[in-house]
Amino acid sequence: MFFVIVLIGLMALAILVFKNWTFAVLLPIMAVALFVLSNKTPQIINYAISPKGIYIADVLHDFSEFRAFGLIHENNQHSILLLPVKRFSPGLTIYFSEAEGERNCRYARSGVYRCKKLSQTP
Repeated sequence: MFFVIVLIGLMALAILVFKNWTFAVLLPIMAVALFVLSNKTPQIINYAISPKGIYIADVLHDFSEFRAFGLIHENNQHSILLLPVKRFSPGLTIYFSEAEGERNCRYARSGVYRCKKLSQTP
């Protein structure tokens, strides 16, 4: 209920103060999109790292598809960030346990040229 009152208030603000009907129409559309997306459960995708490359949902992605990678340790979680060769492709983040870390880095080093250790503090 509170969300609906805030939405109506923002629509009134957009119409009366800013005189912007387009933004007032877009506000409920954005609210519905936000509501729908916030209720979706995240996908769980199985992956495996091997000397040949990375298997994501049983599809092999060769290490030649990536130009660089970085090791990230953040909030007691370890991950590898792989930067793709293709210009507008998103980076790929793979989470793993500390015990699997050295093996994953060794596999990634075999096919990707640069390794940087990235440390992010909270």
